[in-house]
Amino acid sequence: MARKDPEEKSYPEEEQGIEKEETEDEKEMDMDTGKKEEEPYDEAGREKLVDEDEMTPEEEGFMEGTEGKKVREEQRKKKKME
Repeated sequence: MARKDPEEKSYPEEEQGIEKEETEDEKEMDMDTGKKEEEPYDEAGREKLVDEDEMTPEEEGFMEGTEGKKVREEQRKKKKME
């Protein structure tokens, strides 16, 4: 059995670039306050873009379909790994 080196350092997740995911409410608040720009890659961002006439409903539908495809691909990868 391998022993841990007492001098080996442990780094918190933040230092490794591992961050917690934002909730939908946090994303919307950041977009409302201007901290974060609206993006078409999530539902809240698409809704804001359509409301502000920066994206048409057709474009929103296209991006929603693209997001669904991405989710299905991730689910297939998880099944293969199991």
